[in-house]
Amino acid sequence: MLSTHKFQASQRLIPLLGPILLCYALCAEPILPLPQHPGNVFLSTETVSIEIPESIQEKTVSVEVSDNLGEPLEGIEIRKDRSKVMIQNPGIGWYRIEFLGDSDDLLGFTTAAVLTPMDRPSPDDTPVAVDAALSWTEGATEQDFKAQASLAELAGVGWIRDRLRWREVQPSSEEYVDDTKYDRNAQMQTDLGMKVLQTFHGTPEWAVEEGDHRGRFPADLRIAYRFAQAMGQRFAGTVQGWEPWNEANADNFGGHAIDEMCSYQKACYLGFKSAEPDLTVCWNPCGGINTDSIADAVLRNRTWPYFDVYSIHSYDWPDSYDRLWAPTRRASSGRPIWVTECDRGMAPDPNSPVGDFTESDGRLKAEFIAQSYIHSLAAGSSKHFHFLLHDYKEQHGRVQFGLLRPDLTPRQSYVALATLGRMLNGAKYLGQWVREGSPQVQIHALRGKPDGVERDILVGWSEVPGNWDKRG
Repeated sequence: MLSTHKFQASQRLIPLLGPILLCYALCAEPILPLPQHPGNVFLSTETVSIEIPESIQEKTVSVEVSDNLGEPLEGIEIRKDRSKVMIQNPGIGWYRIEFLGDSDDLLGFTTAAVLTPMDRPSPDDTPVAVDAALSWTEGATEQDFKAQASLAELAGVGWIRDRLRWREVQPSSEEYVDDTKYDRNAQMQTDLGMKVLQTFHGTPEWAVEEGDHRGRFPADLRIAYRFAQAMGQRFAGTVQGWEPWNEANADNFGGHAIDEMCSYQKACYLGFKSAEPDLTVCWNPCGGINTDSIADAVLRNRTWPYFDVYSIHSYDWPDSYDRLWAPTRRASSGRPIWVTECDRGMAPDPNSPVGDFTESDGRLKAEFIAQSYIHSLAAGSSKHFHFLLHDYKEQHGRVQFGLLRPDLTPRQSYVALATLGRMLNGAKYLGQWVREGSPQVQIHALRGKPDGVERDILVGWSEVPGNWDKRG
């Protein structure tokens, strides 16, 4: 008999699922954290040791640790030199570590995660992916890039999405820069066992015709063809998939007509394939909802021979995916559908200097992560990329997307992603059980290999659809 696993969002178990995951067996090729444990992410087989910030070591008298429900943990020990705090057998999950002074005043806090060990998944077999935009992390060092990529790997993702600036690799029509962070990061992410989906937008100044601007496609599509060809050759073996532009219909990415996007797609597809026939070339995804008019234009331009995957972006509520993605399924023309950016932005705590969520909002976002991936698969996608791995805010700091805090320590939603990375390894969507008269009850069935053995998986929650203030 196949065993059944259940996620119960109403009981706040999605971010953790510790009792379920403890049965996960170690494999021959385990994913291991970096020795320094960036982000305070540990495996359950390791000793959990958290550094106390040097600036408050002398003032720290006690340390309190709580789980995602706010329940306190026992077994906390501060080293004699006050440099670290040791947490004895915390169990799988997300934790908040508070450093307290002699009057129990809060000197500071950090977060940590304990994950179950897992096999390195086959990138093409798992639907769980993430948009890291690794190479565009502001102010990042080579060590920072490696730390972020390691945290993505530990989450169990198969594909990781990155960004590239055309002008930085080809500053003139005849000149290519030999070695860039894009080359090094692509190699590093590939070495960690993930496949890289690369995208770019913005035309270098030398390729812009008079009266146009760098935010738009080059008017001469032969330039786009040659660049795609050069990138296919250059990144052979280290970038396995390409999106030739990002949200080209949006005003801030060029404001192109869909017909223009179709012509540009064809030029880039032919360039990439001339260099590397086995490359996965995705449709350059639109911003906003894929409407019937977009699908009509893609079909009218006979674009389907010029993409291997139809990519979309979605920032809607998960319960609306199936309805809103009907034009997407038509435009895809039978090709696989990948959701290469997806989230529902949430306002950070106005009292947080680094843009953290409140703890209750952090739990809601963690629950959203599971619902988003499951509804995406139910609506027809085969890969789903959460946007975004690292700390990232838009609208002048009013909307937070990141799974990680600025210092790479985890938010609760990161642990939710890691849970999915383990539970949905090799997963294929089977169907949904609908309870008559109870639309808020969601039960979805999948088949996957959460511990290397094929199993049935049930994912369930009960929640009335609505905005953040109505959820939970």
